[in-house]
Amino acid sequence: MTYDMTLERHCRVPLYTKVAVHLRKDIATRLKPGEKLEAEGKLAVRFGVSIRTIREAISSLAHEGLVERHQGSGNYVKNQAPLQHVAVILGISSSFPHQNYFVLRQVEQLHVLFRAQGYSVQVYWNYHDKESQVIDACFTDFERSLHQQRVCGMVTVAGSLNSSWREAIQKSNIPAVGSITEYRYEIDRFHMMKEGVRRLVEAGRRKIAVLEYLDSSGDKTWNDLCRTTLGSLFNQYGIHTSPSWIRGNLRASSLETGGYEEFKKIWMAEKEKPDGLLVCDDYLYQDASLAILELGIKVPKQLMVVTHANKGSSVIYPFPTLRMEWDPDQIAQIQSDLLIRFMKGESVKPQIIPIPFAWVEINQEKSNAKAPVSSVLVGDQRMVLNSPE
Repeated sequence: MTYDMTLERHCRVPLYTKVAVHLRKDIATRLKPGEKLEAEGKLAVRFGVSIRTIREAISSLAHEGLVERHQGSGNYVKNQAPLQHVAVILGISSSFPHQNYFVLRQVEQLHVLFRAQGYSVQVYWNYHDKESQVIDACFTDFERSLHQQRVCGMVTVAGSLNSSWREAIQKSNIPAVGSITEYRYEIDRFHMMKEGVRRLVEAGRRKIAVLEYLDSSGDKTWNDLCRTTLGSLFNQYGIHTSPSWIRGNLRASSLETGGYEEFKKIWMAEKEKPDGLLVCDDYLYQDASLAILELGIKVPKQLMVVTHANKGSSVIYPFPTLRMEWDPDQIAQIQSDLLIRFMKGESVKPQIIPIPFAWVEINQEKSNAKAPVSSVLVGDQRMVLNSPE
């Protein structure tokens, strides 16, 4: 088969990298271990490139351990038994099912991006709160793959990893990017808080409430940092709040309706009502929006709402809302690009890449003023609510 590389010449990616992608796919799907690659001259004709480009492509594959170069004999598929893969390690908690869209979307995109470059992918699940036999079985599979040298690169996605996983990854000396490495992205939730409060203040709001996942039984340091940050912001802008307006002390058993219950506590706490609401999680927003609709609060006239959001999620926005939106596809692209550079032997300095959000305004005053919101389950009851005018 010959390839027309004309269009690919216009890409910014080096041409030899494009050739290597096709050869990598041949090795993964068509050629057998020990089988000789076509002669460099024939490959040059096949791809319509120079022999020098072919040699650069084969050199990159040899560095990855896919090809062996025999002087005077040719290039051969290296005997890899079994075939290596990129390990995508997903730290996830069954107590926070609402978080899963963002991380699962990352995993989905990582799979697509690595496969497009000719790499096999295997996902390993690190559950934080499953029964021990489930955790042990998942880790055993991962440990076996490391021992058999089946893993050529690793990406850790979301959440924390328990000590066994962290130790195995750090001792492996396999190229790795992600949360427990020196090569990772960062979503700055404190910056999100600052920007959310700033936008509310700029819109003239002076009585601000906040919904955040403050842990009533766990991470006291995180809770203190959240409250300290918010207190500093409120003092900076000279705005009024009440301790009863900072809510989010949620237990795992109440997460599905936590935003609904917590917002009602905010609204009913005092005679004076907030005129601005900052929500630090899009699923908390989804629950809180039901309470806002049920209470007949006019948005944004009575209450302006700013919320965290994940691009592409199924969260419903039934009234005008200002969103701080993160894109999981963008994060997957950053992670895959970085790991591929590592696996190709490039020198990359340790770095923490800040991920910015985009402001997105959802204004549905006209389109949804008379339309019912989709039915949503709250506790054991399904509610169909109309958006307040």
